[in-house]
Amino acid sequence: MEDETIDLRQYGLLLKRWSWLLVLSLVIGAATGLIVSLLSTPIFQSTAKVMITRAGQDQSSDVTAYLTTNQQTQTYLQLLQTESILNIVSERLGFELDEDAIDTKAIIDTQIIEINVEDPDPQRAALTADMLVEVLIEQNELISSERYDLMEESLSAQKAQIESQIADLQNQINHASIKTIEEQEQWIQEQINVLQQESETLPVEISQMGNPATPEERDALEQKKARLEQVELLLPLYEQSYTDLIVYGKQVDGANTSAGSQLTLLNTTQSLYQQIYVSVLNNLESVRLAKLQNMPNVVQIQPAIVPDDPVRPRTMLNSVLGGIIALILSAGFLILKENLDTTMKTSAQVEELLKLNVIGYIAEMQNSNGETIGLYTTNQPRSPIAEAFRSLRTNIEFSSIDKPIRTILVTSPEVSTGKTIISTNLAAIYAQKGEKVLLLDADLRRPRVHKTMGITNHIGLTDLLRGSHDLQDVIQKMDGAENLTIVSSGSLPPNPAELLGSARMEQILLELGNKYNIIVIDSPPSIVADSQILSSKVDAVLLVIQPGKTSKEAAKATEDLIKRAGGHIIGVVFNRIPRDRVDYYSGNYQYQYYSKD
Repeated sequence: MEDETIDLRQYGLLLKRWSWLLVLSLVIGAATGLIVSLLSTPIFQSTAKVMITRAGQDQSSDVTAYLTTNQQTQTYLQLLQTESILNIVSERLGFELDEDAIDTKAIIDTQIIEINVEDPDPQRAALTADMLVEVLIEQNELISSERYDLMEESLSAQKAQIESQIADLQNQINHASIKTIEEQEQWIQEQINVLQQESETLPVEISQMGNPATPEERDALEQKKARLEQVELLLPLYEQSYTDLIVYGKQVDGANTSAGSQLTLLNTTQSLYQQIYVSVLNNLESVRLAKLQNMPNVVQIQPAIVPDDPVRPRTMLNSVLGGIIALILSAGFLILKENLDTTMKTSAQVEELLKLNVIGYIAEMQNSNGETIGLYTTNQPRSPIAEAFRSLRTNIEFSSIDKPIRTILVTSPEVSTGKTIISTNLAAIYAQKGEKVLLLDADLRRPRVHKTMGITNHIGLTDLLRGSHDLQDVIQKMDGAENLTIVSSGSLPPNPAELLGSARMEQILLELGNKYNIIVIDSPPSIVADSQILSSKVDAVLLVIQPGKTSKEAAKATEDLIKRAGGHIIGVVFNRIPRDRVDYYSGNYQYQYYSKD
């Protein structure tokens, strides 16, 4: 739980540090959204609504009825998107429709379809929506009635044919006269011949028609089938009447005269046609009733209205969203950059990786020209940085209570971390306490102490190591810094590691320890072996890290090397912390307090 708190605080400080970038991103994003909205073409939306119902529909709430209603609504949604309807609407309106500008959807748990049309012209949007509804209603009636119209036309044709036949029979009945049996035989034979011929030709014609494709051909097929059924009913009746007259030599049953046989046959035929006529009427009414019951009705319940305001661009919303998106992207970039950063930045990282404490937090020391100031603690003893060095001195003293620390080696994992500034100012702050302090420059590769302190480097440590000079020859004093003695590096040797690891170096340190209370040694970075060699010869090692620059790998490698060499690292100093980022790197608020002076 503690780690999570540290991480959240770290991210909070990160966002606080880059707050100017987040604000700038917010402003740029909002401005971009505003500009894009102002340059975009306004789009208007008009909405029409239709309701799908079915005549005679069972309003029960069972699952089947619900599914049927839902499927029907979805069918009309698809129908509205068909190319045929869109082409008809385009043709009537006189301009090409954009399919992407039309959105249809069913309102949940209803039989209502909402038709939304978008267009730069608000009047065209409303006109298109209403025209879509109009064409949908027409197409619905056309599609729904088409399957019943064919049956209705066929039955109507049969009805007219039977009516004609009944009228013809009635005419024959009205004009029937007394005829001989021979005349009746002749008349019946003629009818039988016609019926037999039709019974032979009609099946062939029906078979030849096969499966007709056009409505006219289907209607002709149905009429031929109906006529064949009539022939099959009439032919046995006429054949039986003919048999009674010829084979048995008698009139039709129920006839009292020779003309009565024909009259009785005509009445019987007429009765048969009347039964067929009633059947056709019943079938015709059934088809019409089914057509009314099963034809869905499309009713417009809300006409399209010409909109006054565009639906997009939504200038205010786009500006807000643009700002929010830019803000999120910037924050995400910063967090990603933070996670990908492999440098040491917080004391929590030092404790977790190196198992060491950060015992000093030193802010960046530069003058108005951007140059690093030498003895900052001497020149500005009441400054926040001077107080930070006093705090570092106290932490060093408390790091080893049993054995006082008298020799301190200052080193760093990498170059350009400001270890020389730490060495010189730490020596000065010890001198301000009244301690007799020696500042020793043991960086025999790139010495910096003499430049920082403003002294000469003609002779120094290398001369002591070679035995060409005594200690009194190489020590130097600095104006304004009492109790502080300096030994510079001297000339650069070709073999610094061998000199620092020699017995002579140990003898020099022993001799210096007898003369001074505190010895602060400035050494090279740990990328060379010099600092590792010296670490075993001193009481404590101070590791200088520049947060945000020193890598975790270098810091961990330095710690391992010094420990293997037998050195004792008492802690880490965070150096060159930007003054506006002290809270982020250290969590120490003393700089803010003192900076008001």
